[in-house]
Amino acid sequence: MARKVDEFPPQADQSRYPWNEWLDGSVWELEPGTDFKGKVPTFRSMAIHHAKKRGGSVKTRIRRDRGQEGGAGDRLYIQFLPGDEPSAQTQIAAVQ
Repeated sequence: MARKVDEFPPQADQSRYPWNEWLDGSVWELEPGTDFKGKVPTFRSMAIHHAKKRGGSVKTRIRRDRGQEGGAGDRLYIQFLPGDEPSAQTQIAAVQ
């Protein structure tokens, strides 16, 4: 029998990545192929999306390793900024 409820039940996080942990306000270094699959710029877009879903933004930095082929040595750094804090644009730094 149908029944009236006060609110929707919470939706389970269906992501394969631990966004709640990564978006805790700490600075996280993420390595493609180890921490996530895909390309760094694509995953950066995912981080922005998940930060917005949590009511904030994300500061990012991409560190490129020019000594590795295909971006194998690249790193993505992310930090969640809650609420109305302005997000910084992505900074890209190259290391030799």
